[in-house]
Amino acid sequence: MQIIVQINSCAECRHRDHSGAFTPGGSRPICGHSKAVKTFTQFKTFKPGKEDDKWHWRHRVLDMKKIPGKCPLVLGYLY
Repeated sequence: MQIIVQINSCAECRHRDHSGAFTPGGSRPICGHSKAVKTFTQFKTFKPGKEDDKWHWRHRVLDMKKIPGKCPLVLGYLY
């Protein structure tokens, strides 16, 4: 059996998460998909010992009006 889920924006996705209430400036919507770290940071370079690590939520901040090209679902990962 095949189930099709139509998603028109990140606001409709079940993987939508938030950065937390203690984020400077308030909570921000982020992608909480298990492969989001891999897809959102695949073209970034990280230097060891730097504060900017790939696991940080700031790399996965979402624009809630459209689906980004870095979305794990667009790149073929499971819903």
